[in-house]
Amino acid sequence: MKIGIFGGSFNPPHMFHKKMVEYLLNNNIVDKIIIVPTGDNYKKRDLETFINRYNMLNIMFTDDRVSISKLGNEGYEYTYQYMDYYQEQNKDAELFFICGEDNIKNVETWKEAKHLVSTYKFLVISRNNLNVEDKDYIVRVNLESNDISSTKIRDMISKGEDVSKYLDKNVIEYIKTYKLYNSKKYNSEEEFLKDYDSSIYPRFAVATDILVFGVSSKDDEDYKKLDSKKMSILLIKRDDYPYKDKWCLPGGFVYVDENLDDAPRRILKNETGLENIYLEQLYTFGGVKRDPRMRVVTSAYMSLIDKDRIDKELKNRSSWFDIVDTIYKDNKVIVKLSNVEENISFELDKNLKDETTNSYEYKISKNDDLSFDNPLVIMTGIDRLKNKLSYTDIVFNMMPELFTLGELQKVYEVILGKKLLDPAFRRDIKDKVVETDQYKTGEGHRPSKLFKYKK
Repeated sequence: MKIGIFGGSFNPPHMFHKKMVEYLLNNNIVDKIIIVPTGDNYKKRDLETFINRYNMLNIMFTDDRVSISKLGNEGYEYTYQYMDYYQEQNKDAELFFICGEDNIKNVETWKEAKHLVSTYKFLVISRNNLNVEDKDYIVRVNLESNDISSTKIRDMISKGEDVSKYLDKNVIEYIKTYKLYNSKKYNSEEEFLKDYDSSIYPRFAVATDILVFGVSSKDDEDYKKLDSKKMSILLIKRDDYPYKDKWCLPGGFVYVDENLDDAPRRILKNETGLENIYLEQLYTFGGVKRDPRMRVVTSAYMSLIDKDRIDKELKNRSSWFDIVDTIYKDNKVIVKLSNVEENISFELDKNLKDETTNSYEYKISKNDDLSFDNPLVIMTGIDRLKNKLSYTDIVFNMMPELFTLGELQKVYEVILGKKLLDPAFRRDIKDKVVETDQYKTGEGHRPSKLFKYKK
């Protein structure tokens, strides 16, 4: 198969672009054409937004042999990147880069020019039989044109002149509808905003998910282990589709007239009954297919509480799941949760994202029990919590007002998943706590001094 990669700004796409594509396809010069409009980061005067140029191309080209790519707006800036990407996607195909004669004259200045001309062929469109120097990598195609150019068309549109000779009628209608290439000068921001049409951009929803970590005393018949702790995560059983009857983090959509930080507090109170607890923003999750209903971006929040201090019962479909195990094996992480009645487990692939910050990115490899991409949120929160122990006092949100150093150490240990040396821990923590004159007694062992957080 022969595939033509047609790059350019297409600002706007015009009838000669269409003529070129149809000629190449109908004369079997190529079997398929992928059009790659430049992205919004392309520095060019009067460049319309990527989404508008992308939409106009889709309106103009309806042939199944033509596809419009978003690659140029996804971090791929150079021609060699386009070509290498599509060659990798189509290993058995022969790729050609489609361009005009005026462009090919400066090919030696292009990024990775030697790689381009030694690896791929160029379909050079010569207008009105203009001459282009013969090269091994050049395949010439002569087409008559009427001296059309996007620059000229933009100028004509701004002056209100008739461009029906140069543009597809549906593209003209799109330009009129969204007032593109209009040279109108506004006298105030109010006037501009009154004229502004946000409907040209794709719509998607904003949601929030809340990852609530709770630490509590661990039930143990051995009184010597009364200071031991367990960490839990608060989950909700969904009562509707999608993911009906599966567990998920408390979450929901953000109202249009609601501040982002207010949404998780509202949702947490409505879904679980919890309120007035510590919250901080965790991360934004925007996977294209993370929600089967539509494109949803979620701003996840993290909450830390001392479960032993909760005096309200959770709402019906809410439940604490203890983190039973977190198993790290090679580049995989397996997390096991349990609320006694039900067990949940999921598995993620773990890859180093940034060596300088020792941060990782995860991909869900197995998940039968949780909704959406909740395993990613949970694992991101676990990592964040571990990292923040070393440079913040976040852990004290999980502690009662008064505590023993042994209790505090157990909280650190349950979060980090490892035993800490008593002398080293007490040395590290001494500037964060204040000793009181009170003692913890009545638990079958020697009274322990109580401390409080040094705010």
